[in-house]
This record gives sequence, C-alpha cells and structure tokens, in this order.
Amino acid sequence: VKSPLEIRMMREASRRNLESAHAAIATLRDGATVREFRTRYFTEAAQRGMSGVFMVIDKSSVPTFDATLRAGQSMLIDCVSHFQQYHGDYGRTVVI
Repeated sequence: VKSPLEIRMMREASRRNLESAHAAIATLRDGATVREFRTRYFTEAAQRGMSGVFMVIDKSSVPTFDATLRAGQSMLIDCVSHFQQYHGDYGRTVVI
C-alpha cells in the first residue's frame, strides 16, 4: 500500500519523465541520429531534475548504438528516468 506522499512522488516522476520524452520526440526529424535523440531525452530529463536511467530506441538500449533516422520510419521507444527514489517510465511507438 502506497502512502499519499508516495503516490504524489510517483505521479511527479511520471509527469516529468513524460514531459522529457515528449520534448525529445518533438525534435525528431529526417536525418537525426539515434545518439542525438538519446542525448536530447537525457538532457530534457536533467533539465527537469531527473537522472536518465536508460532509453530503448528501435530495440536497442546500448548507449553506443547509433543509426540515422528517416522520415516515415516507426520505432519503439522506452524512456526511463529517476526522480527522488521514483522512476518514470514512458513507452510508445513513434513515427519520424
């Protein structure tokens, strides 16, 4: 059973992570790279007081994986960050 404070913290972590993911998604464009996208997400999370944990992009969570993204391409993303003992986790399919 979660306390009211724990529920508020879970919601806050979720909200901040969601905003970070959406801000990164908004920068997607033809010719961008996976590495740029991952960096953008972690930057957006940090600007919201969070620590990036990992990000799956197109089936890979390996930080050194890089590929060029193309218009019309669809891919799975799973964005996970940490805020004051709580994780935010946001997964979606996005289209460039």
